[in-house]
Amino acid sequence: MLKNHLFTLLLCGLLAGSLTAYGGGSSDSDNKPREIEYTSGNFAEFSNITLDNIESLSNSGEKPNTATLISPSGSINDNTPTYTWNAVSNATYYYLWVNDATGNKIKKWYTAAAVGCGNGTGTCSTIPSTTLSKGNGMWWIQTWNNNGYGPWSSAKQLNIDSSDGKKPNLATLISPSGSINDNTPTYTWNAVSNATYYYLWVNDATGNKVKKWYTAAAVGCESGTGTCSITPSTTLSEGSGRWWIQTWNNNGYGPWSSAKQLNIDISGGKKPDPATLISPSEIINDNTPTYTWNAVSNATYYYLWVNDATG
Repeated sequence: MLKNHLFTLLLCGLLAGSLTAYGGGSSDSDNKPREIEYTSGNFAEFSNITLDNIESLSNSGEKPNTATLISPSGSINDNTPTYTWNAVSNATYYYLWVNDATGNKIKKWYTAAAVGCGNGTGTCSTIPSTTLSKGNGMWWIQTWNNNGYGPWSSAKQLNIDSSDGKKPNLATLISPSGSINDNTPTYTWNAVSNATYYYLWVNDATGNKVKKWYTAAAVGCESGTGTCSITPSTTLSEGSGRWWIQTWNNNGYGPWSSAKQLNIDISGGKKPDPATLISPSEIINDNTPTYTWNAVSNATYYYLWVNDATG
């Protein structure tokens, strides 16, 4: 009833102050609250505001305090968890921000009533339908009322783990394998259901070239099914090599996979052409000369043979 009277006074130009509403033509797709200053006679500003979406009418007050987060926290095996925090007495809106192992996944405003704490006491909670990726994440709450934004809460850390307390199994490698003519190949292996991270190790003919951890999401198998793959930018040297994968989740390291052998050959299956020599040539006064020749595009090794006056 009070809201009806205030709205009538506003439209009649008999009230001045500020009005808080949501929706009604706001440009924010997440339905963020907006505050409109009203004075006598400016009711045209409210052409999209109705009694249904007025949140509050007020002339004075304080900004809301910080929310204290409760759960989720630490290791959980639910990828669509319930977020719970203590109510802030003078908060009318709460902004939920959630990051998972892949980055930001949720950023959304909720009215206090929508999260079950419209009276400003007890706890607030919501269960977004957004699925979080396995691995580390964190979340925050920011408060708001028609006097302005409250501070952000402290972050709450969490780890999404569907491993049921078990270390991950070993990965089965698929490709590359055998002779290939690509020196920046895509590495593909079967997903391990409870692995949240994969460690790729690659040796080429010169030694180790790649050793890097990837989240399951980063290699396209966060669901724990199907195949995982990644294409590092590191260029491999021609010749023999091998690669491995190790799995991990928050219960510990899984075993190393078996090695997969490969041979980098960008010659297209052809023998190399002869090299063209440059120097040294003819008479020189250096008995330990530098030998120089033109490179051959598909040669992986060069054999140097030198004769002097003795043979």
